[in-house]
Amino acid sequence: MNLSFFNFWKSFLLLLGITVCSLFFDGHPSEPEVINWWELFIDAILLAPLLETFVFQFIPVRIFFFLIKKPNQWHLLLLIFLSGLIFGLTHMDSLHQVIFSALKGFVLVMLFINTYCAKSLSKAFWFTSGLHALYNLILYLVLFISYKLTVL
Repeated sequence: MNLSFFNFWKSFLLLLGITVCSLFFDGHPSEPEVINWWELFIDAILLAPLLETFVFQFIPVRIFFFLIKKPNQWHLLLLIFLSGLIFGLTHMDSLHQVIFSALKGFVLVMLFINTYCAKSLSKAFWFTSGLHALYNLILYLVLFISYKLTVL
């Protein structure tokens, strides 16, 4: 079994679980009057996964492995914590949003590190970006469908 493939889907399920849990705290987010669906699609599914993977996983992991040649588990936990926390802080709509986004950031950086160590840096980047894009696509579709149903 391909370890990275298994962790991709395992990470995806964790992201969905975190999102379901966050709904208990957030309920249904307030919706703006007008949504530019094409702009949201491009931003959330194409640009954000690539940019956020580069900034919150690629750069920190590269710097980390450049500075620490033989990391131990505590080094990796620190990297995961800091990367996830910074990811969470950039999604700062509310405190619980920061917490749940940080949890999602932990999952994404763990996938990135696991794929990087098992495969390569480029595969880690594309696996993590792909997972993030797939996750955002599902959220986009749920938002789009629920919005269209409430407008009818």
